[in-house]
Formats: sequence, structure tokens, C-alpha cells
Amino acid sequence: MKKTFALLLSAAMMCMFCTFAVTAFADSSQSQEITLTISDYAMIHKVKATVVLPAAGKTVDDSLTVENAQFFKTGNINIYETDDNGNEGTAVRYETGYTYKAGQKYKISVNVQLNDSFRIADDAVFTINGMNATKTYSNTYAEFYIIYTAEVTTPTWTLNIPADVSVTYPVEYINLGEASITDVSNFTAGHIYAFMRYDGLFKKTDDSTKTIPFTIGSFSTNEDCRIGGYGVTASNDNGPVSFGYTNYSALQITINRNDIAAADSGVYKTTVVYSSAFVAD
Repeated sequence: MKKTFALLLSAAMMCMFCTFAVTAFADSSQSQEITLTISDYAMIHKVKATVVLPAAGKTVDDSLTVENAQFFKTGNINIYETDDNGNEGTAVRYETGYTYKAGQKYKISVNVQLNDSFRIADDAVFTINGMNATKTYSNTYAEFYIIYTAEVTTPTWTLNIPADVSVTYPVEYINLGEASITDVSNFTAGHIYAFMRYDGLFKKTDDSTKTIPFTIGSFSTNEDCRIGGYGVTASNDNGPVSFGYTNYSALQITINRNDIAAADSGVYKTTVVYSSAFVAD
């Protein structure tokens, strides 16, 4: 069997050779040239950096992340106070305890040095936190920057107000309960204040011309009176810091007994309005 197989293979090869010789014509051939260029360098077309953007009331965080870090030897960030034209002022990154100022423009500049086997393409696009950056660069080194305005970062919170109260004569004092502020997040330096407003009159439900005057603590009527506050400081290395909510005065209605005695019988009502607001330091 082995000998027969060898003879058959030889015959087939001879047949193939004969067929090729008959069908190939020299005068009908055409040439295709294919060129392969081997570059010594890999070209970089996008350089993306991510930083912690300035926010009013917060201290400087110079964290820097550059996408595809394996392309780069080094990465560095500098942050300066600046104007609309990018003129550099105080280098805030090196100012111990510096706190970003509301409305101040800052130049955030990123520098990268490429590894030896990479080069920056002429059409390369540079971004910082997704924003197109102004760039100056050579083949192996790049500097690019954005100008960013520090804005006040407003915390979010929940204002909790006392439940409705219903009392029956005889009574001279009505405790309203306490307002509070909870669930504070998105910290920045400042205070969240709770306010209360009242007009100082109980009005008869079927005749609003008949009234009974009252006061709440020492608070004035028809004004937004501050009744409590939640102190908030900027984040530090250990995370957000807060002082907690503080009541300035117990909320208690006082009614003069002579005014109650002189009033017609019936149902009297009044409304206390609560509000809150954030004030940056």
C-alpha cells in the first residue's frame, strides 16, 4: 500500500505541472505593488485628563488621572488664579490651606511626558474632564489647559417642620414643636438656616375680622425670623464635616388671657410659614 500511494502522488504532481505550463501566458500578466512602512513610534491622537474641578469653599485637590497611562512617563497638574486671558496669578496648588473663591477663574494646566515609543500626532485632541483644552506641545511632551470658574456648590437638605396643632380654651401657651434640617449632602462651607414667619393673629373661621393677637417667643411678626441653623464646613481629608442642627429658641405661642376672655366663642386659626436657605461663608 505504501508503494502504490507514492506512485499515485507522483503522477498527480506531474499532471498539475503539465496543466500549469499550458495555461500560463507571459504576455497577459500584470503587477501589483504593495508597500508596508514600519514606523518606530505609535502616534497618540487623543489625550484625556480628569481632575477635581474647583468649587467655591473647597480646598485644593490636585488629583490627576490620564487615560491610557501606559503611554506616558509622567503626568503633572498645576492650578493658578487667572483672568479671561489665561494670565497666571497665584499658584494655588502650593498654597497651604487655600480655599477656592466663588466667581474666581482658575487655570488648570496638565503636563504629560510620553514614553519613548510614542509620539503625539499633529491633529491630537486634548480634553480635561471632557472639555476641549488649549494645547501647546511637541512630539514627546504636551501641556494643555482649561480656564474654569469656581462656583458655589449648594448642599441639598430636608427641612422638617412641626405637625399641625389643635388646642381648646382655656390655654395661654401653645407649644409648636421644633423645626429641623436633616439629610444634608453636597457639602461646602457655609450655613443652612431655618426661618419662620407669622402674622401674630388668630382669625375666627366664620368672621376674619374677629381676631386674637399672639406672639411666638421674642420673634417679630411678618418677618422671616431665623429659628435654627446647620453649620457646614468644606470637606477635609477625612470627608465632609458638619456641625449639626441648632435650635435658637423654642417655638411657643403666647396669648394674653385678657384677649382670650374678650374673644367671641368659636374656632380661630392661624398659619406659621417655615423656610430654609443656604448661605456660603
